[in-house]
Amino acid sequence: MTLVCVQPGASFAGSTESLAKCASETNVFVRVGCYSEIAAAEGDPEICGQIKDHFLGYANCISEVAMSKRDAVICEHIGKDHPKGLCIIKVGQITGDYSYCASIGTASWRSACEAKGAQSGAAN
Repeated sequence: MTLVCVQPGASFAGSTESLAKCASETNVFVRVGCYSEIAAAEGDPEICGQIKDHFLGYANCISEVAMSKRDAVICEHIGKDHPKGLCIIKVGQITGDYSYCASIGTASWRSACEAKGAQSGAAN
């Protein structure tokens, strides 16, 4: 993920100063991207909790962390089935493990996730 609020090649990851810089960003999309980059780099979904004014940004941040850690359990932080299902599918595409599809409450999203697993030949 490339952020517009940093110099090319620079990163926000790894410091309290970086989190403060994210918090001071007035553009919500840049702020969401900033927190998402740090959260994914640190593998820390709690950083996504700083995104309070944009639910889909929060869900995307959680997905970024889950993908970076290759851990669909992190998708549970999302709660709502649509973005949670997308998160689980994205992690499955990286890991080849779609067994976590069963945790999706909505039948249509669970089926879509399981179908992705079947297409890839993964065990469900």
